Amino acid sequence: MTHAAKSRHSSRLLSRLAQTRPISQRDPELAAELAQGPALLETAAQLLNAPALLLVTGMLTVVAGLAIVLGHNVWRGGATPVIVTILGWLMLLKGFALLVVPASRWVVMLEASHYMVLYPVTVAIALVLGGYLTFSGFSAGRSR
Repeated sequence: MTHAAKSRHSSRLLSRLAQTRPISQRDPELAAELAQGPALLETAAQLLNAPALLLVTGMLTVVAGLAIVLGHNVWRGGATPVIVTILGWLMLLKGFALLVVPASRWVVMLEASHYMVLYPVTVAIALVLGGYLTFSGFSAGRSR
């Protein structure tokens, strides 16, 4: 499989992940999505209170990040392959962090980072990246 085909396939997969939200947060309107910030924080708090779930989430995130890093570690060839590679590395790092950082430290980090204030920015970045990866992943094959 060529790098372009890998990028196209990986961008399709990551676009789905970037646009996926828990069922309680799915809503067709962005304003409604942004209003779900407190519900997301409550879900994160519940995750932090379940060490086994935090461990499983960390392991799955490591596996997903490692799969992308090993299968698609491309640093040239346009924006799409580089974005896919960066997201793979970020997933791998986040997975390791979920495995080694204690839950009490996550609470402190979320509070110190002003997560609720930056939540709309986080959602906007995920939507933009998801939209871009969807467009580039599904339109790249048609241009040939």
